[in-house]
Amino acid sequence: PVRRVVSFDGDMDRLPLQDRMFFDNVRLLTGQQLPYATLMYIWENRAPLDSVISNRHTSRIRMIVAESGRERLGQWQEVTRNIVADYRRAFGEEPGRIIAIGIMTDTDNTGERAHAWYGDISFRKAAEPPVIAER
Repeated sequence: PVRRVVSFDGDMDRLPLQDRMFFDNVRLLTGQQLPYATLMYIWENRAPLDSVISNRHTSRIRMIVAESGRERLGQWQEVTRNIVADYRRAFGEEPGRIIAIGIMTDTDNTGERAHAWYGDISFRKAAEPPVIAER
């Protein structure tokens, strides 16, 4: 039921025709433009940790399983992710700039009730890997 959402800017002209048509339809129906790409970090009951799950409507939304199973329900957790590396793995390209972040709790797939609490969300520049000089 828990999701952290990160949306990215990008060149819409590079999208496949099917995605551009989907985006156009969403804009016509809602008046809102979808972001070029969206990563959702989710808690999933069945998929293995760190799995990448594609959205059934568009290739521009990918979900990454940040927690799986029921063992840690009801416990505070700290989740740290490398968003750039996750984006590269999910979409196979370099990310554009982040244009939005969000959090959500939903049970539309299960029909159950859920409560979630979120703590601070922070972004930090990843540490650069060490440079090893060869002789």
